Amino acid sequence: MTKWRGLFLLSLLIGLIAILLVYHMNREVPVVARPTVTLETHLADSAKDFFARNNIDPEPRTKTDSGELYEDWGILAFTAFAGRPEDPEGYILKYKAGDCTATLPAGRYVQVDHEAGFFTTISSTLPLDPVSFEDVMVLSRQIGDGFDKAGWKRTQYKPDIKQETFGESSLGSKFEYFGKWMLCNDPNLRVSIQIKYYNTLPSGPSIPPVPGSPLPKDYPDRYVIEVMFDSPGSDIEDEATELRDARRVAVGGDKDKPSTLKSWIDDPAWRPEGWQGKIIK
Repeated sequence: MTKWRGLFLLSLLIGLIAILLVYHMNREVPVVARPTVTLETHLADSAKDFFARNNIDPEPRTKTDSGELYEDWGILAFTAFAGRPEDPEGYILKYKAGDCTATLPAGRYVQVDHEAGFFTTISSTLPLDPVSFEDVMVLSRQIGDGFDKAGWKRTQYKPDIKQETFGESSLGSKFEYFGKWMLCNDPNLRVSIQIKYYNTLPSGPSIPPVPGSPLPKDYPDRYVIEVMFDSPGSDIEDEATELRDARRVAVGGDKDKPSTLKSWIDDPAWRPEGWQGKIIK
């Protein structure tokens, strides 16, 4: 009797172990995104310095999937799709400006416009997911307060935007400027906070509902923020374009024949004879 009882208990134990193994093998493994990544940069930054400073391999950023090299002008885009494990959770843009350095909240998209590998415009779209009107106004004030504390000077400020009249004067996608600031030690450099109505924007990397898919008709009103650094009163873009064209002529004999971004990463110090740049030395 004892023998059969022992065999029964052993069989029961083996069965229980088998069930646990099957459960363990078939249960869903949660997808964990990589940590949020900080990108530190500034206007007139060079692509080579940017990649080195932020520990980013430049090679994948210089060519298409088919191996074709990107041209010497265009954009560098950093996208963190929600729920994609190979992407970071988001990107934090840190604008490097000495005592006036400002750090933004995390977002899913950072874009850098460049000419000859020198940055002419920098923008971040945030937060990680679209939010209600009340929340986007709170976040806009927090970002604006951050620029104030960093020493940036207000040139435009509109904290009393109303949801009922939002975007009445805009064409296409609805937006409103919350404010604009000048860099504290350079009045030619500017940052703007623009609130955008998410429901009228092209599908982006945020969820809900699903990245890249159209919004359902009953989707609630949601908003995102674009913070953009540019230089409307400086020579950054003009100098970068002039430098780009000079290298095109030197290499290919035609300023309308593009060179490559890779050439500027490999040799960002190239200058034509007699170059006298005020910003790009």
